[in-house]
Amino acid sequence: NSLGGGPGAGLAKGGGRRGRTARHVPSAPSRVLDAPDLLDDYYLNLVEWGANNRVAVALGATVYIWNAADGDTVELASLQAEDDYVCSVAWLPGETSAGHLAVGSAHGVTEL
Repeated sequence: NSLGGGPGAGLAKGGGRRGRTARHVPSAPSRVLDAPDLLDDYYLNLVEWGANNRVAVALGATVYIWNAADGDTVELASLQAEDDYVCSVAWLPGETSAGHLAVGSAHGVTEL
């Protein structure tokens, strides 16, 4: 290729990309969080890591917030209906990501 954009373009001699260094990927987890009532359904969004370094986790009808900085866990809310469960959690984008969480239920209700 006369323009230099063919296969291998941008690669330094030796096959590696320019300016990249190898990084270490640990083989063991640094933390394991217990989630006993996590529903096993591909279509549910039950875990969300926010820009505020907090993780929202839906376990059955209850939403918990785990603070990654200090390891503290608090119960945020529980759904009242016996046959209801949390099907989605999402931190709101933008400036509100510091603490606004949307919680969707199986009954079609969304709470902030």
